[in-house]
Amino acid sequence: MKKKAKVKKPSGPKILGVDIFVWYSGTVAEIVKNLSKISTKVKPLKLSALTNRGTKVWPGETPGIQMTDVYTCRFLATKGAASKDIIKVISSVESCGFNWVHVEKLFEMNGKPGFSSIQED
Repeated sequence: MKKKAKVKKPSGPKILGVDIFVWYSGTVAEIVKNLSKISTKVKPLKLSALTNRGTKVWPGETPGIQMTDVYTCRFLATKGAASKDIIKVISSVESCGFNWVHVEKLFEMNGKPGFSSIQED
């Protein structure tokens, strides 16, 4: 009788963070200043980047691109997060006066990020 080969089962998705798209006509500095205020309230998630039209505009120098009034705020956790943490971040972003228009959970699948990396200019 042949032995069946052991098949490694893929691990389930793990929440690593969230991209929250906000509609805002102010500056990148204003967004960062306001969102930095909520960082202690939304642990284990931390604001890690802002993008506009797919290009990173924070941290670092804001590139000279034509920006729209919709920014993506990426919050990441170092060791994973839960759905309740995502809800807390959304609520905190809204309480800062931002109008969020779209949300995407960021997952790890089989040990690899299941989302795109931030694009430099």
